[in-house]
Amino acid sequence: MAESLKLGEGIPVVIDVLRASSTIVTALANGVKEVVPVNSQKEAFELKTEGFLTA
Repeated sequence: MAESLKLGEGIPVVIDVLRASSTIVTALANGVKEVVPVNSQKEAFELKTEGFLTA
């Protein structure tokens, strides 16, 4: 996979993964029982209409 990446393409992904991991760990440490990662805002809004808390 690394061979197919161009220089600099992976940096935003790495930062996003670090932010997501930190957010998930912090949420769980503060009593959140479940975290459901989504791929898009649309998917998050759909879950919100089902009663999920979104952040």
